[in-house]
Amino acid sequence: MTQVVNLTEAAIFHIQKAIEKRGAGIGIRFGIKKVGCTGYAYVTEYVDQPIAPALEQIFEGFTVFIKPEDERFVTGLMIDYTRKGFQEGFQFNNPNEKARCGCGSSFTINTNE
Repeated sequence: MTQVVNLTEAAIFHIQKAIEKRGAGIGIRFGIKKVGCTGYAYVTEYVDQPIAPALEQIFEGFTVFIKPEDERFVTGLMIDYTRKGFQEGFQFNNPNEKARCGCGSSFTINTNE
């Protein structure tokens, strides 16, 4: 099976620790939603029970869930987890993005619609 999203070792480690700290969970969902000044923003949410229907990718001790409607927008997405000073979080490198807004919280995407 081809990977839809890829995670760096830092992202894998963070997700493993976050699930462990929560004391529950089987994985995380990555997707997009319509918001912001340029159209879309990334969605991340921890998952306690399987999501159906969803594409599932197994990583080291957890599953990444991607809803079918998000798959074409996140295919090829590289997810990292970084810490810079007092800020930390997931960093998304998506080959489907066309541009990001000035604040960096939303983006436009090749939708082919």
